[in-house]
Amino acid sequence: MRRGSNIFMVIAILMIVFGAIAAISSASYYIRVLIITIMAIGYEKNTTVLIVCIVISVITNVMMMVAGIIGVINRNRLEKAKTCIIWGIICIVLVLIDNLDVLIMTGAQTNGWVLLWRLVLSVVYYIGAKKNADKLQRVMERTVRE
Repeated sequence: MRRGSNIFMVIAILMIVFGAIAAISSASYYIRVLIITIMAIGYEKNTTVLIVCIVISVITNVMMMVAGIIGVINRNRLEKAKTCIIWGIICIVLVLIDNLDVLIMTGAQTNGWVLLWRLVLSVVYYIGAKKNADKLQRVMERTVRE
C-alpha cells in the first residue's frame, strides 16, 4: 500500500465517523427545535422551512459518510479515482448549501467552527482524492513502461 492511499484512507475514515456523528446530532437537534416550534406556534410556514433544513442537513451528512466509504473501498483503484474526486466535489457543494441553510435559519448566530470543520474535511477529502489519483496514475505509467 502506498503512502498516498494511507493518507486518503485516514481522511475517508474521518468522513465516515464525522458524517455519522453529524447526521445523528443535526437530525436530533433540528427535530427537537421542530417539536418546540410546533408546540409554541403551531404548524406554519416556518416549520416547513425547518423540515427542509432537517432533510438537507441529514442528506449532506449521509453523503459525507457515503463519500468516506467509497474512498476507503476505492483508495487503491485507479479506475475509481475519478469517482472519489466527484464525491469530494458533491460533498463540498452539499456542505456549502447546508452551511448557508444553517446560517439563514439561525440568523448567523451559530458556532462557525461547527460549520467550518465539515467544509475543511470535504475540501481535504477532494484534495486527497485528487493527489491519490495522480499518484496512482504515475505508478501505473511507471509499471507499463517497465
